Amino acid sequence: SKMSGDGSVLVRNMFKPKATPATQPVVDSTAAFAYRTAPEFLAMETGDRDTGNVNYSPASMWMALAIAAQGANGTTRSQLNELLGSGSLADSDYQSLLSSINGQYSGAKSEMSAANSLWIDNDYSLASDYQSTVKKMFEAEVTTLPFDDQAAAKMSDWIAKHTNGSLKPKITLRDREVLSIINTVYADGRWKDPFEEQSTGDGTFHGEAGDAQVPMMHRTFSQMTYSHDEYNTWQRVEIPFDNSGNLAIVLPAKGHFDELAGNAEKLGWAFGTCSSASPGEDAMGCTADSLPGWGVSVNSATVNVSLPRFTVDSMFDSEATIKAFEKLGVTDAFSAGDADFTKMVD
Repeated sequence: SKMSGDGSVLVRNMFKPKATPATQPVVDSTAAFAYRTAPEFLAMETGDRDTGNVNYSPASMWMALAIAAQGANGTTRSQLNELLGSGSLADSDYQSLLSSINGQYSGAKSEMSAANSLWIDNDYSLASDYQSTVKKMFEAEVTTLPFDDQAAAKMSDWIAKHTNGSLKPKITLRDREVLSIINTVYADGRWKDPFEEQSTGDGTFHGEAGDAQVPMMHRTFSQMTYSHDEYNTWQRVEIPFDNSGNLAIVLPAKGHFDELAGNAEKLGWAFGTCSSASPGEDAMGCTADSLPGWGVSVNSATVNVSLPRFTVDSMFDSEATIKAFEKLGVTDAFSAGDADFTKMVD
């Protein structure tokens, strides 16, 4: 029943250490990475290609690449550092990111967790410095085993366990594969002010590919953080969760979707300017100093929110993913002749 479900979440959360905020350097690095990678991944063909909807976790991707970067040397390392914004991050910055996700938020039913693991073929051994680094900074579990079908099944089970059963991919290990880095991010966000079930009804969603009739949730929020740019090419609302986080939603005006989704700088502008997640700014009444055309106004307002009830299930082709990273400047890591991961193995 729902009651026992919520009860078990509260009990689980009680045994977690208290959450501490991520440090500003790692917040800045992961946010910049999200905006830089989004234009590539939002345009990619995925498992949901019929709908055009795409879902991916920049935080998950950032952590997996950051674990790889700890074992990289030379140009391989510097290219990864450049994309991740991790060149000057300290151990404590990496640790704070996990603590902010995995920690307990007092009284919250929202649940978040990130988990990391490294799997290495038993013909190889991880360098001891590298192993201790990834355990300390990323709380990574390290497993040594023969890389066969049984190993692939264990990896899949590990993913299912750390996503509460919501993901269980079929993994195939290729002949020359000797090491796998896996990150999972699981989030079950609970609204601070829930949408009422009786207020949900069919409505028209105006998508880029045309209109669709879908169940729409409705709620009027008072004193909501509401933002828009000076030419009204987009509007933004931030719907609060019960753990002090929020879901930021940007609604582009008709004809402006591709202009935003395809441009890292504009994504950062629309999602980040004067948002409640922005550091050191009082979001309410904030008017950012900006070039003409880049102004943003933020107010506390009563807002009628209609939100489609939806599921997005995306899977990215590995070749397309590698091409995206190469386009973003990470080339050596994926080149057999140039890759330098000598710090990973003895």
